[in-house]
Amino acid sequence: MKLISEIIESENLRTLSFIFFNLGKQKQIDTNRDGFEINIEYRKSKHYNMDLTDNIAKVNNELLNNYSELPFNIITSTNKTIRHRTEIINDTVYSRKEILYRIYAKIEQNRFLLPKETFEKIISSSFFIPRGSIDLKRNFWSVDVLNHNVSEQYIESLLSILTSLTSLNQLNFNFRELQPEYLEGKNRNTQLRINLRWFFEHYLDEFKLLNLFKYNLLLDNKGLIELSNYSSGISTAFIERAIFYKEKILKKQDDFKKLSKKQINQVVKEYRKELKFEDSEIESDQIGRNQSLVKLAIISQPDICHSCHEKYSLDDRTFRMRGNGRPFLELHHVISFGADKSGDVIENLVKLCPACHRALTPNRAEEEYQKKIISNILYHSEDAYDYVRLFLNESADENDAVDFVYSNLK
Repeated sequence: MKLISEIIESENLRTLSFIFFNLGKQKQIDTNRDGFEINIEYRKSKHYNMDLTDNIAKVNNELLNNYSELPFNIITSTNKTIRHRTEIINDTVYSRKEILYRIYAKIEQNRFLLPKETFEKIISSSFFIPRGSIDLKRNFWSVDVLNHNVSEQYIESLLSILTSLTSLNQLNFNFRELQPEYLEGKNRNTQLRINLRWFFEHYLDEFKLLNLFKYNLLLDNKGLIELSNYSSGISTAFIERAIFYKEKILKKQDDFKKLSKKQINQVVKEYRKELKFEDSEIESDQIGRNQSLVKLAIISQPDICHSCHEKYSLDDRTFRMRGNGRPFLELHHVISFGADKSGDVIENLVKLCPACHRALTPNRAEEEYQKKIISNILYHSEDAYDYVRLFLNESADENDAVDFVYSNLK
């Protein structure tokens, strides 16, 4: 069995992401020890005319072990259902929420260690493939976000990871709280989905590393999958629904418990109308960046320079854009990851005026001045400061955070 203490110190992104996305119920491992289980279950599909067999179970169990470096065992093996399980001992004093956050921190640290393509493949495969299922009717590959992991912090971490992916435009956020089944007490999991054809074209080979049955299921339906479409342009629907979910659903769950069924139905009715978002203009001088993430930063952050807004009037530091009158601000990576890494994470982006942004070019301004700008950014953006701390020791202070960001200017 794996120990939580070992996992949160691991550098293996496959192990870390596998547990972060799939951590199951808490359970008593033995008389003296508590822990968690991870269950990976898949069933015979109406889209693939082949029974599940003991041999399929054995092969896939070995694949799971090799991929995740977790000791899975076969719990159920019939011609209709196979279930694999591994148990993890919690030898720490940390709660589920704290464990997941520490694993998230290790995942983010891997952005420095791995090329962007490798990082994204491991993240997407670990999330979508083990528990995911095919939806040919809607053209999605879908996976549930496990209810017992859901908290504001976990959803923030999950969305931070997903909104940094190249596949962002192919993602779909399907939260169930606005569905009749949820209101009737059938608390189904929130579901994240990715365009089936896009996932098939980019990740088919990754299925061979995790589940040969699902790999053959996709191959058997190749003709139908290739008839469907995927998004080729910028889409902000996932981001808008994610913001809506965080602000209107997660943060207000306690308030919903106080409402009558009639009142909840009215709220749901209003929310459904509100979910019909319209795209707005994107203003950015950043080329080659994930434009959906750019829009998320633009609409979710105030129009201020996160460095100098308390010292200077914004109109003295930039200009107003023709048409909408908004101040021209530039998006800045707080931590510079380099061209081959994925630094486009919402918590790692802040708005700066052109003067402050240009001053952070390496070796342009004096070191003391650059560090002052960085210090101001971390002071004015709690999200950015918390993100930087993911890469530091727990004993690190604000000066350590500034030094770390400064040392990574590119």
